[in-house]
Amino acid sequence: MNHNNRKKTVTIVGTLPPLKGISPYCADYARSLARKTEVEFINFKKLYPEMLYPGGTSCEDLYPVDLEHPNLEIRSYLSWYNPMTWMRAGLTLRGDVVHAQWWSYPLAPVYLTILALAKLRRKRIILTVHNVYPHEEGRIKRLLNMLVLPLADLIFVHTEK
Repeated sequence: MNHNNRKKTVTIVGTLPPLKGISPYCADYARSLARKTEVEFINFKKLYPEMLYPGGTSCEDLYPVDLEHPNLEIRSYLSWYNPMTWMRAGLTLRGDVVHAQWWSYPLAPVYLTILALAKLRRKRIILTVHNVYPHEEGRIKRLLNMLVLPLADLIFVHTEK
């Protein structure tokens, strides 16, 4: 295959069902993108400490989704508590473009690690920022945004406001 005619591969970093939150968005996006190009999805296996979320972080039947597609490979191993999984993601992601879904400040160390390693590997980085302004105010949240957002070559938001 001629290298110049090769389709670009996109690596998405985010969450998929049964995890709650932005998983339905990520699942729909990954499926749609897989219709056009090869997609590698790096998924969280453990998103947050369960004890902090009395309702739990997952719901098996909440988002029934078929993620089978020949152009979609899902790798579910990221965990909030294991920096080795963050480094593995940054060092092994295969996409020419990395499209990370940024929505949760407790995950800043995970995203900083993955995106910094991707940047060192000369990957193009896109961030979709789901919560441009934190739900709760705070200097730490602003600082985390100031650390994560500059790693992006391009930032998507859902509204102009």
